[in-house]
Amino acid sequence: MPPPLPEVPSAPSAPIKMTMEAAHEPFHKAGTKGTPVTVGSNHIPICCKNEAVYQYHVTFSPNVELMAMRFGMMKDHRSTTGEVVAFDGSILYLPVKLKDVVSLKSVRRTDNQEVEITVQMTKILPPNSDLCLPFYNVVLRRVMKILGLKLVGQNHYDPDSAIILGKHRLQVWSGYATCIKRTDGGLYLSVDVTHKVLRNDSVLDVMKVLYEQSKESFQDECTKELIGSIVITRYNNRTYRIDDIEWSKSPKDTFTMFDGSETSFVDYYSKNYGIEIKEMDQPLLIHRPKERSKPGGKQIITGQVLLLPELSFMTGIPEKMRKDFRAMKHWEYDLTLSSMKNLEAKEDNLSPVIDATRQAAKLRELEGLKTQVEEQKRQIRGRVWRYRGSDKQPVND
Repeated sequence: MPPPLPEVPSAPSAPIKMTMEAAHEPFHKAGTKGTPVTVGSNHIPICCKNEAVYQYHVTFSPNVELMAMRFGMMKDHRSTTGEVVAFDGSILYLPVKLKDVVSLKSVRRTDNQEVEITVQMTKILPPNSDLCLPFYNVVLRRVMKILGLKLVGQNHYDPDSAIILGKHRLQVWSGYATCIKRTDGGLYLSVDVTHKVLRNDSVLDVMKVLYEQSKESFQDECTKELIGSIVITRYNNRTYRIDDIEWSKSPKDTFTMFDGSETSFVDYYSKNYGIEIKEMDQPLLIHRPKERSKPGGKQIITGQVLLLPELSFMTGIPEKMRKDFRAMKHWEYDLTLSSMKNLEAKEDNLSPVIDATRQAAKLRELEGLKTQVEEQKRQIRGRVWRYRGSDKQPVND
């Protein structure tokens, strides 16, 4: 048997040198035919003075499953990461450069277990990289919150300036659909006007009307009317889809909280929101969230959410009203009359949020990001084609 070969000591691995990814020039797509015309847009240029955005991978040992707990642990180390961060549970974006590998320690409050957090740099990105967009939009959502706007779904609204249409038991919230995106020419803040129609009727109010109309088939009528409807809970401005109704439960029932303690729905809303539940025999609404992807690709089901009809308000125009042409005509007239100054044109409506965002740029959120919102909306050169004859050939003026 031949003697074993002697072990050769391996040379120490050299540290990997991180370099910034190359920025790509946009493809020039301007046409040549037609009549040139200047066109305004709802895109406002953003100038990012930061040299780069740094991407890090974050691991927890032992593993921390709960996302909220991961966010809390990272928040405890703002002295290291800085105030301006975007973190999705495993990927961290920062406008500042840390060491290639940073080790932090936190304590899991549920069992006082010490958790080691490893932050390792993975990429250096140019400021206008597509991978930086989630980072910028997290900061933009904070700016919208600073401006006093409420997040409902994906957009931000101003409930204080709601248009009340008492005759129709409706109210309209005006708001903005905003995002920072990259297009030809760099980074832009895209702002669009949006509106949300809310009803003054809670789900419990609708149930009471259905009960008076058909007591014998009350539950069947509620199922037909409510399943699939979108409701909003005013205490947190979140929207939910009603997937089912739990007739066997009521606000007096209990549920298990994250810390393992049991509490009733009545006590929960009283302690957390200062809301006193009036109807104790109402059933509960069931919302089943769609499957979501964890960082890493794992599919998880977040379980079901139980809602109180008394605190859930209907959204959108009632179906009965949609089918009534005369009622819709009156509603559109009242809405136009009530909101004439607010809804005249998109040009006027974009100005407040643009000006406010520009003022908010002086705040800490955007100062750390070193971004500047330009004074004017983006103007581009468009072209008008005019057709003549049956051959549909464009004609230059």
